[in-house]
Amino acid sequence: MEKVPFNQEGLNSMIDMLNSLNQEEFRAELSLLQYETTDWVINNFELNEDQETYTRQIPREMMEQVGWEVAQGIATGQEIILETPEVYQNPMASKRGVKTDIKGGGTWTPGEQPDIKIKVTVTVTVFTF
Repeated sequence: MEKVPFNQEGLNSMIDMLNSLNQEEFRAELSLLQYETTDWVINNFELNEDQETYTRQIPREMMEQVGWEVAQGIATGQEIILETPEVYQNPMASKRGVKTDIKGGGTWTPGEQPDIKIKVTVTVTVFTF
């Protein structure tokens, strides 16, 4: 797949590309997203040098959690929002951070499939110099 910009439009394009894959390729990509999250992000998004360096510094366990949440959101057709921060002129102006917000709910009747709606928001603060 081709790299896309690291913004909401790029993410939407990536989701469209993933959804156009056959079932086997789709599952393989989601598996890579879930278990090799850092490499998947670097290989699929246009990141500048600082963003790539920072992405590599995020602990694997944290990236896998984010990857799992995003993969589940894509697999179930949930809305995924990628918020990218403003470009800071002074890298010490703020601390880097990752915030995950999961909201959801649903209904379930015994003997029927549950109806679950989940919204996952992952906010990553990545600095550019």
